Amino acid sequence: MWAFPRNALAPGLVGLFLHERMPLHTVWPISAHAGRAVRTNPRQCRPSQVEASAVLDPHDHSKDTRQVIPPLAASGALPRGRYPATAAEVEAAFVTDPRWSTSTTRQNIWADWQRITAQARKIVPVAAAWIGGSFLTNKVDPDDLDVTYIIDSRLTAAVTKPLHRGFLSLLAQGHALRNTNGARLDTFTIDWVPDPDATGVVPGFDDYARSRGYWDDLWQRKLTGPKAAPRVPSDALPRRGYLEVILDDFQP
Repeated sequence: MWAFPRNALAPGLVGLFLHERMPLHTVWPISAHAGRAVRTNPRQCRPSQVEASAVLDPHDHSKDTRQVIPPLAASGALPRGRYPATAAEVEAAFVTDPRWSTSTTRQNIWADWQRITAQARKIVPVAAAWIGGSFLTNKVDPDDLDVTYIIDSRLTAAVTKPLHRGFLSLLAQGHALRNTNGARLDTFTIDWVPDPDATGVVPGFDDYARSRGYWDDLWQRKLTGPKAAPRVPSDALPRRGYLEVILDDFQP
């Protein structure tokens, strides 16, 4: 598993969830242009260019109108890029498909994702979920499911109940929910900050742009060697894909 940035757990939160089973690197979006990589600074772009991959990157399929999960590549992972899918399509492709009939982990992991996602959506609308990692590979028994939830920062700020705020804090901290209630998930969050001009004038937009770019980059990486092995330059290459599941969608 990758080493993710995490904050310390707030005191007392672990106890709150034991009985309920319920920073970022500066990475600017990269686009493909005239056969070469172009580094795009969100402070100098129009809205449609903020995430340049959505416009220019041929490997980004998040704007496709059809919902098709491509077959796994020869590497055993999805072809690189981001692909739209419904939760039902993810379940059909990576949980109930006959090829997973001998899996001892996929059903339980998916049930954990459904449970935690439902719990989060009871607290605040969740725009989308980016699902990645070994769950989307040919590994019969993945250890967990990696997911980044995209949530409107304005709605998160409006959450006032301590228990709810505690849950959202745990949701952003990787193994935190697994450590408190056994959910076999690595969960993280992106605080969406809508900025119509994408200039960074809206407070928090630059952090959002860096965060979005970071997770888009990370979910397309694939380790060259064992998890404990030192990282090598090829570990930074985009070599697999991930899925975007729209949940409550983005609102102006």
